[in-house]
Amino acid sequence: MSTGDPAATGRERSGTLVTGPAAEIAAGEEVTIPVLPETARMEGGATLIPVLEEILVVEKRLVLKEDLHLRRTAMGQDVEVPITLRRQHAVVERPDAAGHVTE
Repeated sequence: MSTGDPAATGRERSGTLVTGPAAEIAAGEEVTIPVLPETARMEGGATLIPVLEEILVVEKRLVLKEDLHLRRTAMGQDVEVPITLRRQHAVVERPDAAGHVTE
């Protein structure tokens, strides 16, 4: 806004007043989150959104896959196997009344 030199003409005063558009930039930000995660929560006037990082964890575990059922059954079987034994002979002698020995 600017004014020119006022000219005094008796009781009146005259001047010029120039007005025009002011060029100002209104600064601001808008944050939009299309879908809030289920883990987001509100505290006070702030929305808290946890930030998660996916990391690879390698571990070795024993996990039961199946059970094996073992049953014992006693059984017998006749088998002929040729083997060498120590040989023994039994000799029975019977003397008669006359004293003769017979085998």
